[in-house]
Amino acid sequence: MIDQKVLMDLPKNESVPPEVDATARRLLGVIPAMFRYLMSEAREEIPASCEGLGEAQFRLIHMLNHGSLTTGDLAEKTKVRAPTISRTIDHLVDRGLVVRRPDATDRRKVWLDLTATGKALAHEMEVRVCGAMARFLAPLDSAQVATLSAACDTLEGLLAGTYGQGGLAEQNAHLLGKALKMDAESAINETTNETTVVGVN
Repeated sequence: MIDQKVLMDLPKNESVPPEVDATARRLLGVIPAMFRYLMSEAREEIPASCEGLGEAQFRLIHMLNHGSLTTGDLAEKTKVRAPTISRTIDHLVDRGLVVRRPDATDRRKVWLDLTATGKALAHEMEVRVCGAMARFLAPLDSAQVATLSAACDTLEGLLAGTYGQGGLAEQNAHLLGKALKMDAESAINETTNETTVVGVN
């Protein structure tokens, strides 16, 4: 999370109205904190066999839960180099969450699929995140919920304008790429062991 005081001390953006600049700073402070809270809530009861998985791995699992992809596909969607994706996939394969499947007609192509364990984990995480979000919003009254819903409509429209018709999917892939890069950087000076968050160099 970006410290709110740091955000407020940043130079004002004179290219936009003051209220837009102020709202941008608030969003940068609130949204990361909210998602960290949701992930923390969702992961509290995850089976011990899945401990040590980082946010990037969970996002990758989420992407594969919606269809088979190749390493090249993931590299293109996330804007991360294929070797980094491949090493992250190695980690998930070792954990029994992902399996590599040769293409039936093109021997050079290898598809990535979730195993039964991986699919179960993906479903469990999605259910838990949705539940955590619902509990997070539960204290709001109907008018506040309606305001948030309208804000979501507005943000979805902005994303569609920036990323095209697949705005949310493209944005999620972009965020996954950033998370993978951050995980890779944090792992550079760590010794690889069973509790390493990401198996990349």
